[in-house]
Amino acid sequence: MMPRKMQTKLPPAARWTALLAGGGLAIASLVATAMAVVGAGQLVWPMLLFQPVAAGAGVAAVLAALGPQRSAPPLALAVAAGSAAIAAFLGYTGGRNTLDPGTLGILLGVQGATSGVIGLLAVALVLGRDRRAWLRVGLGLALLAIGAAFAGVGVLERAKPVRDALASTGPILTPAIGLVAFGVFMAVVAAGVHLVIRPFEARLDAARDAADADSA
Repeated sequence: MMPRKMQTKLPPAARWTALLAGGGLAIASLVATAMAVVGAGQLVWPMLLFQPVAAGAGVAAVLAALGPQRSAPPLALAVAAGSAAIAAFLGYTGGRNTLDPGTLGILLGVQGATSGVIGLLAVALVLGRDRRAWLRVGLGLALLAIGAAFAGVGVLERAKPVRDALASTGPILTPAIGLVAFGVFMAVVAAGVHLVIRPFEARLDAARDAADADSA
């Protein structure tokens, strides 16, 4: 069962976890942004577009930890984690052919780890000991992982043999397979996002109901 009252301040352990993870995420993203400016003797625009988003997400996690917030801090942390993970991955794929892939890999690892910590913290704050909600979020994350695998086939160099094999199926089958794969990708991602965010929506709904009851 979801808690009825909205939590406007995080417990001390959760606050320090969010502060450290958010700070680490912001620092790693700012380093990646600096590399996009000076690392190759030219501006690496994909990284310059996405890495500041990841840095902003880290700052948002820090602000959510400092609270109090008008909306539930867990929701702010969840949004920060998701935004940072996507932006960091897109920035990495856009800069790996121009900048040192080893350094970028380290930064991506830091960004992924800190985003994961922030995301897990948000989920733990919302779900508590609700096993059914944990199962729903776990299923949603599994679906999103499948969606990420589909996306990886389209962009990762290691998946090029798979793309070549699909391209060799002929002028009719190739677009048909691509269309079906895209449809499956969209359905899987949509279902995964719904399963993950539903507990956060339920928390906000419960908080609004409690606020309305208190003001009545």
